[in-house]
Amino acid sequence: MFEFHDPECRTEDGKPMILSNRYTWSMSDKETRRKHLGAWLAKPFRDSDFGKVRNLLGMPCMLSIIHNVTNDRTYANISSIAKLPKGMTVGELVNEKVFVLP
Repeated sequence: MFEFHDPECRTEDGKPMILSNRYTWSMSDKETRRKHLGAWLAKPFRDSDFGKVRNLLGMPCMLSIIHNVTNDRTYANISSIAKLPKGMTVGELVNEKVFVLP
């Protein structure tokens, strides 16, 4: 799950909106999860890095969101993740950090 700190991305009670994405548990080079993690870290994601995924909890990033319309409903989906540019800051996390294994 990703927490948004843009003032325009707030729920009715003032908390930051969140967006989540489901990934397969595969470690294939072609899997979206591996590509997203590598882009987030700004380096190729190796098999040995999978044990360190928990270290990403709370680490800021930039998301590219695409809105898909299906049957008159609009869904926000993560199309890419990038490392936060140098000098850019984000607010403190509001929601609890949670790591869940399938």
